[in-house]
Amino acid sequence: SEGLAQVIPNAAAGLTTREEHVEALDSLLSKLQGIKRKLSDVSAAEAFHASRVKTRLEFLTSVGPPPPRTGVVQWNQQRLDLILMDYLLRGGNQATAAALSTRVPHLSAQQL
Repeated sequence: SEGLAQVIPNAAAGLTTREEHVEALDSLLSKLQGIKRKLSDVSAAEAFHASRVKTRLEFLTSVGPPPPRTGVVQWNQQRLDLILMDYLLRGGNQATAAALSTRVPHLSAQQL
């Protein structure tokens, strides 16, 4: 089938039939539907990954800001534990992450 760029000038010049116009438009419609389906799949995957990133950021910021001067070492340790748990969970090591979660006071097993 001819591309749309060729069909329009040929139609204007009267060089194509009505059936050829319909065939070209059907072909174009089919291609556009394929593109729409692919874009829909990409959009769904993008939304899924954006949601995962948002959840991870919320999880990692749950420790809050560092304390003024006292407790910075404990805050850093807790933050490191959260980062390690996130890494372990993404790697499929749920048991190890659950064991590490006992070191984070405000984190329950359900939150993993």
